[in-house]
Amino acid sequence: MKCKALAAFASASIALAATQASAATVIELSNPGFETDAVGSGAGGSFVPAGWTSFASGGGNHFVGDGAWLAGDAVLGAHTGDQYYLAHVLNNGHRTIHQDTSLAWSSLVAGDVLTMSVWTTYRSNLAPGLVYMWLNDTDAPSASPNSGPIDIAADAAPGVWTQRVWNFTVTQGILDTASANSWGTVNLQLGMIGSTGDRQAIFDDVSMVLTPVPEPSTALLAGLMGVSFLIRRRR
Repeated sequence: MKCKALAAFASASIALAATQASAATVIELSNPGFETDAVGSGAGGSFVPAGWTSFASGGGNHFVGDGAWLAGDAVLGAHTGDQYYLAHVLNNGHRTIHQDTSLAWSSLVAGDVLTMSVWTTYRSNLAPGLVYMWLNDTDAPSASPNSGPIDIAADAAPGVWTQRVWNFTVTQGILDTASANSWGTVNLQLGMIGSTGDRQAIFDDVSMVLTPVPEPSTALLAGLMGVSFLIRRRR
């Protein structure tokens, strides 16, 4: 009877621990698909997308394009929906956009993982610059805890939408920095740095997901599974 009771207790505890295991949470973003700003069919407008703020240096501009605006340059529409964002840079400048998310730095702990993703493509008649994703910095991404440069032309043809993913593991150092600088919410940033000449990159469908560090119940789950296995062997 004792073995049966222990087995029942272990099974119930395993079920409880499993329900307490960490689950990923999608972080709500403003205008992640750049659909809010209506531009003419097959046209593009020169402005920063709604819900986003601009960082910029040097020549160039921000655009929101609709449908087949760049169809002659191999871009046959948005990844999803009707619109997409285009960063235009001349020479060594940068064009980036950012927004405060609904996620507070104070709610994070070391070991949490933030997964950012964006779909990218580029025109057939203009080489793209280097694309970055990064967090909470108002300067060029080279000085930030960033993803490193992504050469979007290296693995995809013009007009082909490709998902770019960056996993950022929260450290105690970044939490201390957030506290020291009074960062309220996680600020998601993406954009492009140019080099020489006229460069452009196109973005769509930005997302952020939080995967919390496993709770102590996950370790308990592993121990209880071992206890349950030993009980079954004795029986």
